[in-house]
Amino acid sequence: MVLLLCNYDFNSATSYESIKYMSAIQKILLLFGIGLTFSLSALGASSTWTFKSSLDSFRLQQKGAHFYYGKKKVSAETFEPFLDFFRKSFETECPGDLNKADIVITHKTQKIKTTRSFYIQQRIIEDENHGCLQVEGNGLFFLPLHKSWFIGKKKDSLKIKDEFEVWQGNKKIIVFKKQKEEWLPADPTVFHNAIFLNKFLNSVTNFPIDARLFLGMVQDMEPGLTVKTSNKEYLFYHLPDGKWVLKSPKTQWLIASSAWAFWSDLSEDIWFDARHPLLSQVANPSLPLKVRKKALLQLQSSWTPAIKRAFQQRLLDPKDSEEFKKMVLYQLRQHPSIATMKVLVKALRQTSSPDLQYFISKTLRIRNPKGPLIKEEMSEEERKKALLFWEKWASQAKD
Repeated sequence: MVLLLCNYDFNSATSYESIKYMSAIQKILLLFGIGLTFSLSALGASSTWTFKSSLDSFRLQQKGAHFYYGKKKVSAETFEPFLDFFRKSFETECPGDLNKADIVITHKTQKIKTTRSFYIQQRIIEDENHGCLQVEGNGLFFLPLHKSWFIGKKKDSLKIKDEFEVWQGNKKIIVFKKQKEEWLPADPTVFHNAIFLNKFLNSVTNFPIDARLFLGMVQDMEPGLTVKTSNKEYLFYHLPDGKWVLKSPKTQWLIASSAWAFWSDLSEDIWFDARHPLLSQVANPSLPLKVRKKALLQLQSSWTPAIKRAFQQRLLDPKDSEEFKKMVLYQLRQHPSIATMKVLVKALRQTSSPDLQYFISKTLRIRNPKGPLIKEEMSEEERKKALLFWEKWASQAKD
């Protein structure tokens, strides 16, 4: 007999909360030709459940409709959908090519001992009399292979420290380093999508664990995303239904979370600012000025964190031309944040060009009209005094 064991929808329109997708198995149409009415208490007022897999061996006590691990009351929602398989024996003969069972679960009451062996990859359930039931769908992937299904933590985070790499397949996409509490590409000529990066980091920090699944579910798949950090690899798999699951380096199962629903197909381009090609031209002093000026003009109606960073880098690069820095200053006049003004003060100290110092101090006066203009005819003493003024102002200025 073949039984349809429905796929779980673990990213429903509501949420993963309480693993509501588990109800799918309870909607099994027929078992042995008759409908089943699910009841926890029907399986024994007081009984013991023993779970044995290659990952763990543990026991739960059932008292009425409640389950306990030791003295701790636990939710049976992850296991409830499978309880009907312990109510009747299976009449179909088992195939001869069964592998070792992935998990053996025994239910023992004062009078009855019932054992079911689950062959998850082969989608077969075997009873103690070697009768078998063939099932379809992916429901068996949710079987509790470890006590963590019942007592594991509800939330988790990727342990990312000061640097991490993003890989897709065998290709390294981008490397990020933490710099003064801000995540930036390790390569200063790379300009990332800061909005997506922030959302991504939030989604892998303190995310809800909404389901744990059998690792064999992805045995024939390549990770759609790998995050490498501190000699650890976090493998994310993109399932055919569009959901994402995680193989953490510290577990031998998969984790599903609604926090990753917005990733979609996570294309390579999503990691980079949409204007990355133009920004790369702006950031390359070896290109002809004509090419860079054209790129700069194409960016004048846009403003993103990546554009701001690219412009600020140009002002502080001693290899870049004075003429191009003046063009960048003109663009920055439209976005005179305090953070940008502080970069301008650094550039002011860095350059010895009176002409460039004049343009920089003129831009600084957008935020502080009382500040001094640094003019070419100034004496060295006056110039130093003006520089000190702007440095003091920058150290105290706040947005």
